[in-house]
Amino acid sequence: MSITHITFSSQNWAEKHHKGFDKIVSVYEQGARRPRFGNRSPGSILYKNIPDQDFYFQPEASYPSTQDITSFLLFCTSASPKSILIHCKMGVARSAALAAILLAYLQPNISTETIFRSLPNYRAGRPNDVYPTRTLLAPAQEAIQRPDLLSNAYRTFKSAIGYDRMKLHAHLAGLPPIETANLLSRRLKENPGLAPFFVSQRYIAETSL
Repeated sequence: MSITHITFSSQNWAEKHHKGFDKIVSVYEQGARRPRFGNRSPGSILYKNIPDQDFYFQPEASYPSTQDITSFLLFCTSASPKSILIHCKMGVARSAALAAILLAYLQPNISTETIFRSLPNYRAGRPNDVYPTRTLLAPAQEAIQRPDLLSNAYRTFKSAIGYDRMKLHAHLAGLPPIETANLLSRRLKENPGLAPFFVSQRYIAETSL
């Protein structure tokens, strides 16, 4: 592959510094302000509507699909770009996950210990503020045809930093722990394949008491 630079960032950073990149992946939510990139060629920008929350706070129709990931990878690798800029609102979750997926796709020998822990090296701005969105990881494993790679990598990453995204989203959504646990339990029953990307059943049981 010809890509030599992958960077992910906040929307504000991307709007100011996009000129130094061959292609931009612009992630924003429906109804939000559309990012502005001057007079760039439309073919150099891929717009993706991806909600800024994980599965258990979103309706079924908003789940990212394997096709979403495939179109993202095709855009990034077509026409031999040298540099890719991926942005979301804050440059912390969705763009970090997409950067990890692209790294896994471009580097067949990348290890599960490396994928997420290397992300601070690719972030513009505060390098340690990285919490990849799991919403994108399940369909990505199918798109890149590497079963369990991202789920194992995420489990390693979460264990290394002691990070529990579910508790964070419960706080942001203003939901009590028991309601959050019930929502997650329902999502897992609907699609057991999502389990590797969420916290343990033990946590669900404890918070449901």
